[in-house]
Amino acid sequence: MEIIHLNGKKIESSIPTSNNRKILNWMVDNITYSYKNNMTSLSCNMVDELTAIYGKQNKTVTYEYRTKIWVLQYGDLTFNIYTAKKRGTSIEICDFTYDDIISKRTDDIINFLETLHKLIN
Repeated sequence: MEIIHLNGKKIESSIPTSNNRKILNWMVDNITYSYKNNMTSLSCNMVDELTAIYGKQNKTVTYEYRTKIWVLQYGDLTFNIYTAKKRGTSIEICDFTYDDIISKRTDDIINFLETLHKLIN
């Protein structure tokens, strides 16, 4: 399955994927693996990588920092990727509740994260 950039799509409300213990463990392992192998982890700033792969972001917002947001789709799942230089990245899922993330789509979310990690490296 491939990841598609939903260019021009309105930014929807989303919740962090790391609210699931299994996904959080995967993220920590990814950070460790990436650091040891001199790769970009999914928690790092990914502005350059996402721009190179998907082109212009869906939106730029100024919170405390200039945050660029890409809306990506993987199968029937939609993700908001918030990333800012010198601040890192938050990967959030749309259209789900915290309970859904904990109980239902964990493996699909991890497959998305693994695919995205391969793309940026």
